[in-house]
Amino acid sequence: MPQMPYGGDVAVEMLLALPLYCQFDEQTRQTLVQQGVPLSGEMCLKIIGVSDLGDVGGVSCVVRRPDNDATLVVSITNLMFPEKGEIYDMINHYRKARIEWLKAEEDRDRALGLGDRIKVVNTSRENLFTSLEMPMNGPCPCQSGLNYDECCGK
Repeated sequence: MPQMPYGGDVAVEMLLALPLYCQFDEQTRQTLVQQGVPLSGEMCLKIIGVSDLGDVGGVSCVVRRPDNDATLVVSITNLMFPEKGEIYDMINHYRKARIEWLKAEEDRDRALGLGDRIKVVNTSRENLFTSLEMPMNGPCPCQSGLNYDECCGK
């Protein structure tokens, strides 16, 4: 079984190198399009924040689309880094190791009869990635009944 890759060092190096650039991987892009999120081809995303969420969460990135100022938090495993250079080599090495570890964990869970660890959840466009185009005075996607700027947009 692959060893769990340590994301702390990668997250720190990424923070020091910000901004970084990436794209959604094909599966993530297709899922977003199916959910009604408008995406153009191979959209370049700007990483403006990074967090290490430990063994369970891995490294997550705060990305910004080029066509607006809204942000989205995405697992590093759902991104592609086509750029070249030392930092991108480090990111791609971690990303590959993390994906291998997650697949091994899923295989182990299935062997134990636990089923799939990660499930794709169908949800409406209003509840998924709404922050990509959320007007500040629109209803909050958390369904609190408040405007976005009075709730999650603070």
